[in-house]
Amino acid sequence: MSYNTYSYQSTMTNAVRVYDEKLKKAGVIQSTSYYDPVTYYQRLYGSWPCRNFDRIIVRFDGEGSDTIYQGRGCEILTLESTLAGSAYSKLVLWYRFEESTGTLIGDWIDNVHCRNKPDGDTAGSNTSGSPVGTRFLTYNGTSQYAIGNVTNMPNNTMSIAMWIKTTSDNSTIFSFGGGLSNNLERAVKLSSGKIQLFEKNGGSETSLLSSGTVNDGAWTHIVCTIAGISSTWKIYVNKVDVSASSVNGPGNSNLAIVHTLIGISWINGTISNYYGGSIDDLRVYNDVLTQGQIDELYDMRIPFNGTQTSAYSDLIAWYRCEETSGATLSDNKGSHDMTLYNSTYYTHVAASVDQGSNSIEFSRSSNSKAYDSTSLNHGMSRLTPLGSLNGDAYSVSMWVKFTQTSYHGTMWQFNHPTHHATMHRMTYIVDGGGYWLYQIYYKETSGSTAYNDSFETTPGAVNYHDNNWHHLVITKSGNTVSDTIELYIDNALAKSASLTNTGGKVWGFDSLTFGAGWHFNKWNWISKAMTTDDYRVYNRKLTASEVSELYATK
Repeated sequence: MSYNTYSYQSTMTNAVRVYDEKLKKAGVIQSTSYYDPVTYYQRLYGSWPCRNFDRIIVRFDGEGSDTIYQGRGCEILTLESTLAGSAYSKLVLWYRFEESTGTLIGDWIDNVHCRNKPDGDTAGSNTSGSPVGTRFLTYNGTSQYAIGNVTNMPNNTMSIAMWIKTTSDNSTIFSFGGGLSNNLERAVKLSSGKIQLFEKNGGSETSLLSSGTVNDGAWTHIVCTIAGISSTWKIYVNKVDVSASSVNGPGNSNLAIVHTLIGISWINGTISNYYGGSIDDLRVYNDVLTQGQIDELYDMRIPFNGTQTSAYSDLIAWYRCEETSGATLSDNKGSHDMTLYNSTYYTHVAASVDQGSNSIEFSRSSNSKAYDSTSLNHGMSRLTPLGSLNGDAYSVSMWVKFTQTSYHGTMWQFNHPTHHATMHRMTYIVDGGGYWLYQIYYKETSGSTAYNDSFETTPGAVNYHDNNWHHLVITKSGNTVSDTIELYIDNALAKSASLTNTGGKVWGFDSLTFGAGWHFNKWNWISKAMTTDDYRVYNRKLTASEVSELYATK
């Protein structure tokens, strides 16, 4: 977690509960003290280091004596976390990458401190978008690396966990190497974009690959486990076991490794395979982590707070879909909460594509692939009245994943309250192998003239029903015949069109729905078994670079 100076100063006081990030203990502050001569305003606004405390005394739960924190030691206290830290006793190496200056990379377990390459060509320390803590390191892929020794490293049974963000195809992320004279290595690498758990002992090599690639430029959590001599290896990506095959490691109980390395392989005197990308929160354990412990590490990531995109100030409504129960889909930016309908046909799902933990699945009974109903009787969410939302200039961003190919589905739709068929909507049509359809339709009564603008992707050209997350953004800049509508799919402009038929219409929209549409006085194209996440509605057209920023929150 991260806290700004003001909130930290306002809450880190006597009698509040705190959490020690290193000891994984929670307790109550007994007292705080200041000995420095700084002013109240320096403490309050953060111009003094070490969170402005000289001493904090904490009584941890179940302990009869106090623990004293002084100076920089105070920095490891945060407001109480829900994390149990159940694997902490097994931790033998922990690089948090929180250093802001110098070449030292400190090991919080004090076994193996590393140094960035000492000739000044050091990896860059970054603060924007760290998945855990406030900083991470980025290596250039050509010359940068870090090196330490191997004090107290496990010989056989181990787990290696880290966050990475990269577009590299082939490189070594982290390794234990033989250095100047030994032709051996234990390492976590990238091989054609896949995670590779690798061990080399002379001419003998053992390797396990992940089933899919991870080099998509997004933060990804990696855990590799080795269960012991000639025992099972596993690779987990974002909490999921993605081991592409069954591998039992070789009988190497104690490889003569001499260095702990970040960003390179160093074998038999040769440095190679430089890593290009970012890394954070690297941990090595002397045991195999359980699924619960892997989940816990993954859930330590900091939730996306919206400040990473330049369009945040124009965000009118933001539905992160983080609810675990209830009939409200909360607007995390404004006051446009939506109501969920028909609890039998929606599910709060404990999986996420954004930096949260949950998403939502809308569904319905089978029936026909289009399914019309005059009753609102299946899974959907609805906002009415719209308030500050409008149908003239907007952008709608969302994520979706699904596998079914038998039922059309509505992602979102703006509706007029009384017109026979007036709408803007984004749908998936399953015909011809599947494609996306965006429609603008204007028809006041059943006997009125119908005005229509629409575009679609090529049926069957891309498999979007592959159970992977896909990012969709529709942008609309105004309400004229020259207005351009654009569809972005997975950070690429897929379609654009002008409002040749519907430009200049008075839309008068009254409601926004997710998961279902209203057309010809019926609810239709109700989504079935489609999981969605992170809906955002803006009051203007987003630029291509802003769409890229949204896609990068994956």
